[in-house]
Amino acid sequence: MLPLSPAMFIATAAGWLARDDDYPSLTDNELDPLKRDDHRPNDSVMTAAFIGQIGYWAHRQSQGNSVWPFSLDADCDALAQSADECGVLTREWPDPGAILLRWSTVERRFTRASIVVKAIDSPLLRDWTYDCRVVEGTAIRRKAVDGMPDAQIKWVRRARRRCCPTLGDRFISWVDLDARGRTERVA
Repeated sequence: MLPLSPAMFIATAAGWLARDDDYPSLTDNELDPLKRDDHRPNDSVMTAAFIGQIGYWAHRQSQGNSVWPFSLDADCDALAQSADECGVLTREWPDPGAILLRWSTVERRFTRASIVVKAIDSPLLRDWTYDCRVVEGTAIRRKAVDGMPDAQIKWVRRARRRCCPTLGDRFISWVDLDARGRTERVA
């Protein structure tokens, strides 16, 4: 059985990027509870579908099965609930490959899922916010073909997100579900 691998997860997502652009600058809106709520109505479903599609294919075995630990039809709240039940939903410093779940203070739910590529330490804001370089995208789930799940990826981009656990943002440290330990973590 394949180990859970954040390196494969990130590489599979990066393979969908159109070019090698750098990460954009952070905006002041990232720390404002209302202004940071910039999601579209279906982002909770479509960004989670992107995460599921990337996770499934990054962890697909030759027999067609995948060791991806989450449901492919989950939205962001269902991902959070599943991760919480498994004990891998956290507000702690994210490792590369963790899933960032963005909380909407207005809607009181998770509205976006992103893949953490790197978290930058900011000594002035430590323990309150994390500057995360992420890959995010959207996908629309389609009917399975020959038993294989399918989704149409709409767009993928690099982004910088200021993760604020005090505002409700959380990380899914899904690689911790692999009982074999941390041998597959990204350095």
